[in-house]
Amino acid sequence: MHLIQKAEFEKKLLFAYNAIMDKGTNGSFDELVAGISAEERKFLLNRLNQNKDNLVPLIQSSRDDADPEVTLQLKLQNESLLYKIFLWIRSLFTKRTTSQLYNDDLVSSIGRKIEKSHAGIIDMHNGLLQSLFYEKIKELKNSADFFKPYCDVVSENPGKFYVFMSTFICPEIAEKINSEADPYSIPFEREPTNELRASLIRRMENVFKEMSGGTRNRLYNAVLSIEWLRQFSGLPYIHFISQFTAIISESYTCPFVNAKVDYPAFARVLSSASSVSNEALEALFLFPQKNEKGIKGLDGDGEKSIREFMSKAAGSISMIQMFISSVPLTSLGRVIFDNFDWQPDTYGGAENWFNKYKDEWKVVFDSRWNSWLRDRKKAQLASVLNKTFGIESFPELPYRPWSKLWGGVLFRCELTGGFLWWFATNKFDEVMKVMNVLVLEGVFINNENRAQLSEALNEFAEENQHMIMFGDSLQERGSIGNVFSKLISEHIRTLKGQAMVDGVILNAETTVRDYGKRFCESLKSIEQVLGGVLDDVKEKGYESIQNLNTIKGRENRAFRDSLEETRGVLLQARKIFSEIEPLDLPVSS
Repeated sequence: MHLIQKAEFEKKLLFAYNAIMDKGTNGSFDELVAGISAEERKFLLNRLNQNKDNLVPLIQSSRDDADPEVTLQLKLQNESLLYKIFLWIRSLFTKRTTSQLYNDDLVSSIGRKIEKSHAGIIDMHNGLLQSLFYEKIKELKNSADFFKPYCDVVSENPGKFYVFMSTFICPEIAEKINSEADPYSIPFEREPTNELRASLIRRMENVFKEMSGGTRNRLYNAVLSIEWLRQFSGLPYIHFISQFTAIISESYTCPFVNAKVDYPAFARVLSSASSVSNEALEALFLFPQKNEKGIKGLDGDGEKSIREFMSKAAGSISMIQMFISSVPLTSLGRVIFDNFDWQPDTYGGAENWFNKYKDEWKVVFDSRWNSWLRDRKKAQLASVLNKTFGIESFPELPYRPWSKLWGGVLFRCELTGGFLWWFATNKFDEVMKVMNVLVLEGVFINNENRAQLSEALNEFAEENQHMIMFGDSLQERGSIGNVFSKLISEHIRTLKGQAMVDGVILNAETTVRDYGKRFCESLKSIEQVLGGVLDDVKEKGYESIQNLNTIKGRENRAFRDSLEETRGVLLQARKIFSEIEPLDLPVSS
């Protein structure tokens, strides 16, 4: 590209870039993954953390639980010689090993200790879990039921949540990626090569490599705590509770043998409880609400909802802490299984969290890269619109009621609808003025060409009129605008209102796409006839008109020039529309 041409190109792209950025399509990586800006999130967290009562308490295990380092054999070795002899004598009469007898003694001792220190949990003599344990499990279920809906959303895409949560735990990571690997730092005139994309990805990967140990540990601890909550909420509460019956008395009891199925899972999770930070819980609450337009409800009501959630979360975790602090999980497990060496299974979860975290960041990058490609294309099209039609920015529909509802509702035909409406109100009359002369005064050699042109112009006129009517329907008192006006006045986002908006938006998008399809079809048909009229080499089946050089008399030259100009307008309109339309198609994030 020559220097003058390059300068002009860069100038047009800069103009188009500014036009696009003024509409707020850029944002940042941080806002893309979080749904809210860094400033909004910081403000929210500061407001919430002012109330120290919302701090989630540290979970501690029961103080009299078993020591996992002390095995039966080790403990037996340290017993007195007299006691060992006593065990040996007993083994002769019972035909059981000294280890088995010693295990029975130890388990019996543990059971008595639990009965004394934690009354109401077990009936050692009858081998039963008692009603107090039953009530505690029911309380745990209530806590699990509170967290489960949020954890279920996390389970659908853990990596996505990890990235989302990281903007609360360590926002500096997103900020660094934004400053070092954002495609929007690249000028639009730069060619989007594979190497360019790869270089940005390498920069992002370097951010992960350079992550400090402290930052990584903070994030890892947050991941573990949420994973723990997820596993806690997924424990088999209903099945375990169903093992308790009240046949003999009003007290619910469960035989040890019946508890063996579910108890190991409960012990594994509850013995490895992890405290949860405010930031992690706030992320857990907000994550299900994140959509393509950001976080819903960050107004006063939204802040109130978060505070209520945090208060209930703290209460639920306190209930869990109460259970763990009052129930010796390992000791109780040894009694249930009649095995002094019984230990809860090793807790595991989120071992590959960092890979999921990095993989999701690549997904986020791809979304950001594709957005940059789309905006680059918009910038190029904006320069074409400016050059061809003198439009200084992307044309918009005259009314956009969806932009005022709930912080903005997505309408996927913004560009196509805006262009169709602009053409109908600014270019249609100009085009029809010339085309009407041709169809009314032109003497067609092929009458089928006249019929095709008349039909295409009627379709063209109809679709342009429909587009004007569609624009009018978006007014506050219009058939579409009125729906949005009513919902805006209600101030509350309800399921009924959401369903209504979804239906109206879908119908409006379908309408615009149908108009666009018929608009292009009519233009193509008109172009075919004009090709026969004006081109020396004609497409098969198309002929010129007999009076091409005499029509309009003395104004013939001007008419033919205007006919050529109109043909160019129609060709450019169809071409531009075909390039705009893909930009309005849904994009997977």
